[in-house]
Amino acid sequence: MNTAKRINKNNIYKYIIMATAFFYTVVFSWYSINKAPLFLYEKQGIVSIIAFLSIAFLICILKYAPSNMEWSIFIIVYCVLFATQAVFVKLQPVYIPIVLPAVIIAVLYKPYSGIVFHLMYVVSFYYIVQSDKPESLIYYLIFGIIACLLTDFMKSIKSIIDSFIIMGVSYMILVIIWMQYNSGKVDYMGIFPGFIQLFFTMAVCFVCVIGRKFNEIRKKPAKSKYSIYCNEDFAPIKELRDTSLRVFYHTLEVADLSAAAAAAIGADAMLARAGAMYHDIGKTMSNNYVKAGIIIAKENNVPQEVINIIEEHNGKIRKPQSAEAAIVLLSDTLVATKDYMMKSGGKMMEERKLIDNVMSLRLDGGLIDESGLTLSQFREIKKVFISMRCGSDD
Repeated sequence: MNTAKRINKNNIYKYIIMATAFFYTVVFSWYSINKAPLFLYEKQGIVSIIAFLSIAFLICILKYAPSNMEWSIFIIVYCVLFATQAVFVKLQPVYIPIVLPAVIIAVLYKPYSGIVFHLMYVVSFYYIVQSDKPESLIYYLIFGIIACLLTDFMKSIKSIIDSFIIMGVSYMILVIIWMQYNSGKVDYMGIFPGFIQLFFTMAVCFVCVIGRKFNEIRKKPAKSKYSIYCNEDFAPIKELRDTSLRVFYHTLEVADLSAAAAAAIGADAMLARAGAMYHDIGKTMSNNYVKAGIIIAKENNVPQEVINIIEEHNGKIRKPQSAEAAIVLLSDTLVATKDYMMKSGGKMMEERKLIDNVMSLRLDGGLIDESGLTLSQFREIKKVFISMRCGSDD
């Protein structure tokens, strides 16, 4: 069965939470808006809009908050925000950081996720808290959308400062227009409480941006010491490419399979790639290509772990002593067998059957006995090969 089609407990858990949050939002909105002096069809239309935006927001969070804990926290916050609107009724709207939750979501989960939430929140906020001033709905919508869009440009300290300046200027212009429309004059002292809200929003936004950058740096994997030796412009690889494209393309195919398989079982993917890149490096130099490859690797200061894979990749000198070497052996056998069948012009074997035969042959021959691979890892490697060569892991 295809992995993408499997229904696991995590997905069921998320869908239950999403359905519960959606039901809560609709019921709470209907209960609150039902008190407004509106016709029934108007109330139904407003709740329908909120319901549609609620689904869109939940889908955004489902897509960009992969961990269960992170996803659950945001659903809880989402529900609490709606509940607090009942408290906001007693406050002056100018003191309420309406844009804040949307900006946080925009920073963490893309601007349009924040915009979708903001549209939903402002529509419900307007009808629950401030329905006597329809122009405030437009004001909050415009400013929130501007703020969410600006979060996408906050890549450095300078861009953050520039974005905050644009945010502040936008706020000032919108408030002046709003005051002029409402009272025909601008009360500059009345702008001050709103700036408290604005600065609070900016401060939290700054913390979120810095936090996101720190998290990206923390999660970024350290550059492997084998990376430089896999570069196609590194001297021995470049020479192989210039000397024999046939061997070079074979090498790249083995390297891709080896790296993917190593990553799937938790082995060192870059070491496996490096070993694959050098396993045939001596073929253009000598018939004893393994010995020639070891000499070339040593001349270019290639790490000993990679040299070990060159020596072990076909099992003739020594059986693979590591998972990475065993993976390169399996990948090389698979690709070489397919290349030979195509070159000889014989009857081609179906790809899945070829993988089965190659894997069984190497396993039964005992060539991977000393590599430390477990049977479950061997099966996982086979799944990767099938997925990459056949497009499915069925």
